[in-house]
Order: sequence, then structure tokens, then C-alpha cells
Amino acid sequence: MDWKLVATGVALQIAFAAFVLMTTWGGAIFEGLGKLFVTLIGFTTEGSKMILGGFANQDKYGFVFIFHVWRSDLLPGAALSMPTREELDARFPG
Repeated sequence: MDWKLVATGVALQIAFAAFVLMTTWGGAIFEGLGKLFVTLIGFTTEGSKMILGGFANQDKYGFVFIFHVWRSDLLPGAALSMPTREELDARFPG
């Protein structure tokens, strides 16, 4: 095991935590990122309602795991798997 790499990772985590917890603007940045993520998850809720109709209604059917938790896992995966401009240019030249 590379202990220098482990120590560097732990030091970076501690520095990052100090930045977020001990500075007001560090906390504000992460609060804004949290609100952005909640907004994006809200879009997935609307998309679920469009596709599933009444089955996405949590009041009527209760908490259905695959439709309410799984989508929060799919959103980052879909965003990270989008091809870059270079990949698109290589795939579709011209």
C-alpha cells in the first residue's frame, strides 16, 4: 500500500472539510450545489410523472423504490456518460 498516497488523500479530505465547515462562503457554495441537485431531482420527478402517469403519485401508491430512489442514481450516471465534443466529432465526422 502506498502510504504517501493515503496520507495525501486524508489530508485533502481534512482540508476540504475545513473549507466547507469553517468558512461561510465554503458552506454557501455547497448549499447552492445542494439546491441545484434538488432542482435536478425535481426534473426527474416530473419526467417520472410524464412516463408513469398516476403510478408516480407517492400519495396514492406509497414509496416505490425503483421510481423514487433509483432515479437519483440514474441522473448522475446519465450526466457522466454523455459524450464529449471530441468524442462526438470522432464518431460523426464532417
